[in-house]
Amino acid sequence: MENTEEIYTDFARVYDELMDNTPYEMWCNRLDQLIVSYGVSRPMRDAEGILDSERNLVVDLGCGTGSITIELLSRGCGKVVSVERDAQHFRFISQIIDTLKAPNCYLLRADVFRYLDRCNEQFDFIFADPPYALKNLEDLPDLVFRHNLLKPDGLFVLEHGKTNDFSAHPSFKEHRTYGSVNFSFFKAKETANE
Repeated sequence: MENTEEIYTDFARVYDELMDNTPYEMWCNRLDQLIVSYGVSRPMRDAEGILDSERNLVVDLGCGTGSITIELLSRGCGKVVSVERDAQHFRFISQIIDTLKAPNCYLLRADVFRYLDRCNEQFDFIFADPPYALKNLEDLPDLVFRHNLLKPDGLFVLEHGKTNDFSAHPSFKEHRTYGSVNFSFFKAKETANE
């Protein structure tokens, strides 16, 4: 079995190719700028510099090998919930999180749709990167908003293929394309049209 670093390096190479030569760092910087532009707050710290674990709650749906989870942790998010169904991906991200010793990361091996149906927590930021061919991908925004999973000033970002169009969704805010990667941004109805 290859070591974790070799697997992650191979994944990063393939991911970069899929991004049509958009370097990973540039993509992360763009995503970070978009998150900030929508008013999602930076991690809050108390007077001693300790992260406020009641704030900056985020969830990474379909976390795959965990690149977004790791990015969110590196930016100091108070609590990161990562949901992944695939056993191989789940083992991989578990090893990485164990190595990082990240007590504020909660890994769940679960079906994203079942998780959304049962979740009773609200998040500041929800990121979903499901397989583009996922049968019920179009249902994800409805589930997030039906179960009131996004805080009023929160942001939901859905990565998807070019054939998906969410512009008619009542909470849709904006669509952006970077190379072959598409992002749809959603906010709660009362802030979606601001």
